[in-house]
Amino acid sequence: MVLVQEIDILSKPMASGNLILKSNAEEGKLHLFYGILLETTSNYHRVRPWQRAIKLHCLDWNYEPSQRLLDDDKPWEYLLLYDGIMQNKISIYQAKAVIRSVTLEVLFSLSNYADITNQWEANTDSKSELSLGLALSYREVEPIFSKVTLIQNVWKKNYPKIFIYNQRFN
Repeated sequence: MVLVQEIDILSKPMASGNLILKSNAEEGKLHLFYGILLETTSNYHRVRPWQRAIKLHCLDWNYEPSQRLLDDDKPWEYLLLYDGIMQNKISIYQAKAVIRSVTLEVLFSLSNYADITNQWEANTDSKSELSLGLALSYREVEPIFSKVTLIQNVWKKNYPKIFIYNQRFN
């Protein structure tokens, strides 16, 4: 998978910015800060993967977004997890599991398109208001790519007509 190599290259020099993955139908962003993954987002139903992951990994957490999370220019997903940790509602382990699940879902969704391109959008700002304790290192992200490949192979096997349709028309 070329994406694995791209992220490996970006993580070594501790790059900061967004790795943008585009198809005609969908766009995903891997937000990196000094070579570690802060979060992954998609322009297609951006909230739903986060809701599913929170329900899966944070069963008893009834989150209420604070006012500062309503700014679209900020990584509200990451800030929401950070707030949950600071309020002792979730653990760092749970927050990282949410980030991993969302990354897996977004990458799997994008993997179904044949026309995927990637573009690096560097961020020269060397400061972040985000806690890096939640971010995923390359070693934590790498297994996600194996899972995406595994799920994609199962998908191809069980739903070949749908997979071929996506590859041909998207």
